[in-house]
Amino acid sequence: MIIIADSGSTKTNWIILDGEQVVGRYKSEGINPVYKSLENIKNVIHSTFDNKINYNKVTEVYFYGAGCMDFENSERIELALNSICSNAQIHVTSDVLAAALSLFNNNKGIGVILGTGANICVFDGKKINLTRSGLGYILGDEGSGAHIGKLLIQDYLNEFIPIKEKKILDLKYNLFKSEIINSIYIKSNANLFFSEFSIFIHENIDKPYYKSLVKRSFVMLFELHITQILDFKKYKLGFVGSVAYYFQDILKEVATEFDIKIDRVIQKPIDGLLDYHLSNN
Repeated sequence: MIIIADSGSTKTNWIILDGEQVVGRYKSEGINPVYKSLENIKNVIHSTFDNKINYNKVTEVYFYGAGCMDFENSERIELALNSICSNAQIHVTSDVLAAALSLFNNNKGIGVILGTGANICVFDGKKINLTRSGLGYILGDEGSGAHIGKLLIQDYLNEFIPIKEKKILDLKYNLFKSEIINSIYIKSNANLFFSEFSIFIHENIDKPYYKSLVKRSFVMLFELHITQILDFKKYKLGFVGSVAYYFQDILKEVATEFDIKIDRVIQKPIDGLLDYHLSNN
């Protein structure tokens, strides 16, 4: 039995394979080791699978996750999985590789993750040769849900948002400067706090202000990262993640302005990962 997982900061998608047969699909909260302790990670896995699968029958686990590019972070995931699936070989790698494999399988391309966070990679068909962004919501993540939400909050606090839109936000969220500051600097998971506003923005995307806000974030993504990759126009360009998927019209509009064609936009890498593992076993 094989477990395949694709995890971001917000949610994790799991697939259980028995031979070539999918015997289970599950969802859990995100398992980003940058923000979660070893015990937190174990608790999420237990709450997802206890009484649903026999851990002793699991022979391999392939975990692709946000925050797993660094050894220390990926080791925390590996330790948690090893403590539960003690008979299995554990493979922990980044969600960046998951994006590349789901978009391109064994072909070359530039893969971009736009979910709660953001990351960009150059994939040679076997391995990641280069990454950009991935700096988190404070230093980067341009084009992500957290970055789009952060731009909105900055506009709100600096009174750059149209008065009509500010009133609607006040009614929906009852925002206070002190609460905003507390959510960002005192409470944990400020990236999720910012990202939650991207849902509201999508619901109001027909309004010029919100469209321009999203476009501003995507322009920064292309200017700071995609166009800085050597020979970027020689590669296929693909996007994965909920933000890329739900805002793909604006994303494609921005790409056209940079004279770039987007090859694919997919919402969830997990199905592409399933195809990859089935075809490469």
